[in-house]
Amino acid sequence: MMSKQQNEEFDRFGFQVGKSNDQAKHDDINTSKQKVTNLDQSLSKKSFVQEALEEEAQDQGRLEDGKESNFYFKRWLMIEKHSLLWASVSIILGVVEYEMEFQKSDPTLVKSLLYILSFINLIIVIVVISAYKAYLDYFISRKIISMDETLISSGLYKSLIFELIMVLPHPNILFYQVDQVMFSDMLGKEFTRQYNDWWNLFNLGKLVLIIKYIFVSSKYYSARAHRICTMYGFQPSYIFVVQSMMRNDSFGFTVGFFITSLLSFSHAIRLSERPLVQIATDFTYDTWNQSIWNVLVTMTTVGYGDVYPRTTTGRWIAFIMCFFGIFSTSLFVIACNSVVETSSLEIKALSTVKRLQSRSQVRWMAATMLARLAKASRKKEIPVHDVLSIRGIINDFKAQRRDYESLLDDTSTIHEEFHRMIVGCLEEVRSFTKSHSRLSDIFDEVRLRFHIMQELKPID
Repeated sequence: MMSKQQNEEFDRFGFQVGKSNDQAKHDDINTSKQKVTNLDQSLSKKSFVQEALEEEAQDQGRLEDGKESNFYFKRWLMIEKHSLLWASVSIILGVVEYEMEFQKSDPTLVKSLLYILSFINLIIVIVVISAYKAYLDYFISRKIISMDETLISSGLYKSLIFELIMVLPHPNILFYQVDQVMFSDMLGKEFTRQYNDWWNLFNLGKLVLIIKYIFVSSKYYSARAHRICTMYGFQPSYIFVVQSMMRNDSFGFTVGFFITSLLSFSHAIRLSERPLVQIATDFTYDTWNQSIWNVLVTMTTVGYGDVYPRTTTGRWIAFIMCFFGIFSTSLFVIACNSVVETSSLEIKALSTVKRLQSRSQVRWMAATMLARLAKASRKKEIPVHDVLSIRGIINDFKAQRRDYESLLDDTSTIHEEFHRMIVGCLEEVRSFTKSHSRLSDIFDEVRLRFHIMQELKPID
């Protein structure tokens, strides 16, 4: 039986326990409410972030679709290929038309060629405009510019106008057999030139489309190259393509540039100087050999002086040729330098080969020196010339040894590299063995606890 005091203490203790339990339940409820509130706030923040990202994806933050951009790039490249083909046909037909008009061939055939050239030129203009529209669509697909951009607002109209100025001139029927009287300062005589000669000269401006296609069809201007360059914070340009070509195939680029310049300037200088055949007989540009020779000696900065332009137009063309010749010569120097320049790995290999050869030479000279000393030691008196010879061998041996030691200093980096590689491998092996030993200890402990639990019996 409990006393009255014990009953009061028991009731007080039970009240305190009940009170503490109620307080704990209240705290748990508050904690749960706080967790729910935090969860709601995080969800609201997450939804806010998602909304912001969705708005950014709709308005600004456009993620590029690789398949879509590749499609638009291939479409643009296909249109550029058509411009290349039509420009090549126009230049070739222009050369044929010039020969026929200069030699006063069948007028019907010449006029037909002029009509065909005008039709081809119209096609080229349409293709060039379509190419720029396709290029704009490609940039829109890459999310670089907005969908509301046009050729004018995007700034592409400047390049479009330049290309149209370069491709619009062509020989046409309006100037067929229309002559222009000109005067040669050097010869002091008048001669006639056909107006279509000027248009054939400007028809070479379509080379811009050919060069452009060579650049845009290279791997350095592909859709993948655009994405990679964007990752590094810039857009690929034609200058970037030229730099990449010079770095990877400098000789190919230089030879292609030189041959293109040679043929183009040969035709241009022939167009400007050939009419002088009417008043001059000493040297004329009636054949391609003469014009090619003149361009060759000018672009290589040789300048023999046996052939030179004697019209104002020809002199301006020769002036432009000089700059192209300087540029092509510089490209050849860069190409030759890239061939003879050795890489870091080639330098290390060369140093190793030289070190091995020097070591063999040191061994051979040491053996020679010891043999001469042994031979001289058998003699009672050593002749003076033998002494001088032995001294010379010793000096050569010392010099060769110093060279070998200097090569050892040069190739010490190789040994250091191997040492670092071996040390790294050993550290990886040690770390693996440590982790393996820790895992084995953990497995042993788990196995021991499992056996202990199996041996223990449940208590009723």
